[in-house]
Amino acid sequence: DRVNFESPNVVLAHAERECLRMADIVNSMIKDSLQDSLDDNQDLVEDIRARDNKVDILNREISLFITKFMDSNDGILHRQMVRLFGYASDIESAADVVDNSILDLARKKHSLKLDFSDSGWREIENLHIAVMEVAQLSVSCFQLQDKDLAAKVVFKKRVIRKMEKTMREAHIERLVQGRQ
Repeated sequence: DRVNFESPNVVLAHAERECLRMADIVNSMIKDSLQDSLDDNQDLVEDIRARDNKVDILNREISLFITKFMDSNDGILHRQMVRLFGYASDIESAADVVDNSILDLARKKHSLKLDFSDSGWREIENLHIAVMEVAQLSVSCFQLQDKDLAAKVVFKKRVIRKMEKTMREAHIERLVQGRQ
């Protein structure tokens, strides 16, 4: 409630803490999504979907909370509130990718009874490790507001894009050869 906060800095601290909680939830979703791709575990799918719903609620509540205070603040505090607003939205989008894309692909894999080749699965595991690293590094970057960490995040995202391209080419080559 607005009357409970005397300082905009307290508002920012609470909103940032909740954004970090959202990020922890999303990182756990990313971590567990690989296991679901391997196993057809409906309990895990439901748990990941429940976490996505929690992230959706947190995003909405953080956004509503921040916007209540944005009109009375300008300058640096306003920019920090906008930063939190954007970060919460980005985190929620990442949760949606896990829920709407990765889980759906895993479901299709299981329903069609498809398997990955050993080399294909190793590629996926390596990509998963890289994505988890960049996700965790992104949280640290947000928390510390460190430009050097930001540069590392951007670099690692480029590496991931290159990995994805290489993996796609290797996948197509396996298909051309009639392999999994």
